[in-house]
Amino acid sequence: MAEDEREAARRAEIVRRSVTQPRGTGGQEAVPGQVLALEALRFGWRPEDVGAGGASDAPWAPVWATGRGADERLVRVLRCVVDGRLGVWDGRPVVLDLDGRGDLRVRDAVTGERRAGFAAGGGTRLVAAVPDGKRLLALTGREEADGAGLPGRRESAGTLRLREVVDGTPVGVPFGPDKGLAMVAAGVVVDGRPAVVCDDRDGLVRVWDPATGCEIGDPYAGHAPDGPASLAVAERDGRTVVVSVGRWTGNVRVWDPATGREIADDGLTGPVREGPPGKAGRIDALRVRRYRGRTYIAFGGLARTVRWRALDDAGVNGVPEPFVGLEQPVVDVEFGVADGQPAVVGLAFDGEVRVWRPERRRHGGGAMDGPATARRVRATARVAGRWLVVGDDPDSGETGAWNPADPQAAVMALTRHRGGVAAMATLTETGRTLLVTAGHEDRLIRITDLATATPAYPPIDCGAEQPQCLATAVLDGRPAVLVGSAEGTVRVWDPATGRQLRPALKPPREDAVPRRITALAATASSDNGPTVVLIARSDHTVRRWDLNHWQPLDGPMRGHRRAVSRIVPVRCGDDVLAVTAAAFDPQLWVWDVTTGRARDMPLRGHRGLITGLAVTRLGGRPVAVSGGHDGTVRTWDVRQMAELGEPLRFPHRVGSLAALGEEGLIVGFGDDLTLLRPAERAPGSDDPSSAG
Repeated sequence: MAEDEREAARRAEIVRRSVTQPRGTGGQEAVPGQVLALEALRFGWRPEDVGAGGASDAPWAPVWATGRGADERLVRVLRCVVDGRLGVWDGRPVVLDLDGRGDLRVRDAVTGERRAGFAAGGGTRLVAAVPDGKRLLALTGREEADGAGLPGRRESAGTLRLREVVDGTPVGVPFGPDKGLAMVAAGVVVDGRPAVVCDDRDGLVRVWDPATGCEIGDPYAGHAPDGPASLAVAERDGRTVVVSVGRWTGNVRVWDPATGREIADDGLTGPVREGPPGKAGRIDALRVRRYRGRTYIAFGGLARTVRWRALDDAGVNGVPEPFVGLEQPVVDVEFGVADGQPAVVGLAFDGEVRVWRPERRRHGGGAMDGPATARRVRATARVAGRWLVVGDDPDSGETGAWNPADPQAAVMALTRHRGGVAAMATLTETGRTLLVTAGHEDRLIRITDLATATPAYPPIDCGAEQPQCLATAVLDGRPAVLVGSAEGTVRVWDPATGRQLRPALKPPREDAVPRRITALAATASSDNGPTVVLIARSDHTVRRWDLNHWQPLDGPMRGHRRAVSRIVPVRCGDDVLAVTAAAFDPQLWVWDVTTGRARDMPLRGHRGLITGLAVTRLGGRPVAVSGGHDGTVRTWDVRQMAELGEPLRFPHRVGSLAALGEEGLIVGFGDDLTLLRPAERAPGSDDPSSAG
């Protein structure tokens, strides 16, 4: 086989391996060619070079994709049902998975094959995998009802127990903390005897002898009162030590399990401190292992990455790139050997397991990181003849704008809100396009000129009210900003003067608890009709208000089973419609804005949370486009009330999307972004009767 053929085969295998079970396919083994094509773009490869692509009835086709979550070191992707933990058995990394019926199974992390399992029974909780020589034990607890008889995660003393993973045979006697629930644990050897280290609700860490059910030595109090987020066992200078990381403080400690006394060891604590700063750097999973005479450490947490390194190569070869691809915070990590090769395993909060080979670089240089701070798409606007996409980083609260035609260009920094951005909208005023943003914690409304990236007006202070959503409109010939709050109010502001243009709309007096405003939109009801404000509250309703006269229009619009999270108006011929989505209610409703009545039955297809909604035109017709946690983007003909073509599938959850006029879509999925253009032959594009 020629060198280029071998490289093509290698790339094709990497692409297929990374999407073995793409979201939205029900776990089927047949992976759509469209998913493989998108995955190839994430790695910086052409789809045709890896045998991806082919015929598809999807209305959109990807042009480029960032590769922040692309990792050529990936070996396998698995998923746990409910509770999952990682361990090592006979040197090989394994995944312990406890389902809702209480059945525990043990799978090889590299091959995915089942190795053992037993029926643990309902109410069982999986705490940790504990190695014991050549055996692997499962540490389990019991969930009990609380005082009101409701199921909870209360655990009384003596409910922790070790069991053989082969058949569930109990090992030793029950033991456990007196205060309640043990969240993290690790196996250790103290004075030649197997023992278990676990936390307690009082913030102390105790060492237990499972043979007697008694404590060994004094508890470790270095993380009190919050307790540790993770525990690991290591061998240092011929003795066994425990490495622990504080749940909220992030302090890294090394201590003797036999005495509970702290030990100074910068060699172990230093690498963990090198993680990301701030909240994103919190460590919830930690493992220390020996391999061929060297000590390796692996750890992960809120940053959704797994970091690893050998302790003795600091400053020699540099720090290896972290493993990427997990969508949720990391809750467990492991390091083992499979087929003579080391493997690092990461388990995320949502049960996804990824296995990587510990090579230093995550890709060969072709993958594109793309816009530096943009992880979510929040708005689009046309400025000076070109499209700008506005995105934000939910961790830092930074917002930036960038050109989708040149995703590798520098991001234009715009503004920053303490605690992140709650909502975003755009408005046009005297020939310039302004960005309106609302802050979560600072409770400020900032208005930024998108052409110059400078403040257009002083910020508006919402005072004691926490902004939740925004809309913009034209009132008496001048722009207006509408702000909905968690306290149930809607206020209309003049962005230039900071004055209110209408009396505050307050929640009904009969509300014992104010129903928060969850979504806002404003649109003209017809060519010459009044501007209608659509106001969604947490009671699952949408109400219409005449902005000019500030009066309600008839009764509420009802249909959703959850609070409406998105409202998008769309013009369809002579009709003005509004499409609504309600997050965990996986259906879209289409409403006539003039009458407040629903158009036919809701549009169904998504499974799970709907996270993005936009309207555009495709083949001359008005369409709504939605994305969700089922990993699909679906296109809907709002006139015919039907889905157009096949859904576009993604290897990760879709977190956001926005339309670029009729030119395409920007979609955020996982940590990545992609630009979609209309397919060469969009479904139904040759049907003139559907244009409107």
